[in-house]
Amino acid sequence: MHEFTVAEVSTPDFDISRLALDEEEILSIRTRFLNTSLELLKESEQFPTNDYRRKRVTAGDVYNKLNFSDQHVLSFVFIEGLIGRCIPEDAKLTYPEYAGAHFSFSVRDSVSKMEGLGNKIFSHSPYPVIVGHVFSEGKVDTSYAIQAVKAGGAPLVKGLWESFSLFLLNVLPPEDSKIFLEVECDKVRLAAYQKLGGFSHIDRMLLDKSAEIRRFAAEIMDYGDPRFKSLLKEKTKGVLQIALRKSPSGILPLFLANPLVKKDYDIKSLFEKRLGK
Repeated sequence: MHEFTVAEVSTPDFDISRLALDEEEILSIRTRFLNTSLELLKESEQFPTNDYRRKRVTAGDVYNKLNFSDQHVLSFVFIEGLIGRCIPEDAKLTYPEYAGAHFSFSVRDSVSKMEGLGNKIFSHSPYPVIVGHVFSEGKVDTSYAIQAVKAGGAPLVKGLWESFSLFLLNVLPPEDSKIFLEVECDKVRLAAYQKLGGFSHIDRMLLDKSAEIRRFAAEIMDYGDPRFKSLLKEKTKGVLQIALRKSPSGILPLFLANPLVKKDYDIKSLFEKRLGK
């Protein structure tokens, strides 16, 4: 395998694909992993049956025992899917369903000892747990993160933790914040709408899967806005209450098709009050 220093990999023009391992090397790691898991299992069996250490062998334990070189760590950090390929399915692990996560945590801890990789990891590592770790340690330059988000777009921000996304939203200019509307986290999407100016994105917010975002849209809509018709089937009580208070009278009867109008006392009372009953 090729050897690269941390300093070389951290440079902006370094081609991450050069860190890929060939099949022979991956097979070698799998074999070592399997043998080591068996050794650790055998060691654990010296403890009594009721001892918590008995047969408690994780992928992280195996990783630490193997004492991987910096070169391997760099490959694990940047090559997507490599971690999973290096863990054999027949390895004797206590929590096989979490093998990839435990392995990643150990890689993350190894990265903490390497200086100068933060920016590169932020923009190129496919593992959120590793990206989040270097970000939380302050190893990613804010100016670099801003430029990386602009260049990487939605694929990059989708992997960020909530706290880091909110941090970047606070420092990014509004015109570059729209990509955060694509993330899964409801809180981040709401913050993005608020920064962008929610009044310009009402149509999209009314269709959002988050009740909090639909509530925000309803709160800022004008009284009598015909778009309240989009909430005729709303299932969240708080959102529906706002819709009933502010909907134009002409569409109010259409809300009768909503089960909450008949079943929920508060909703029913509000509906009847608006109809003048």
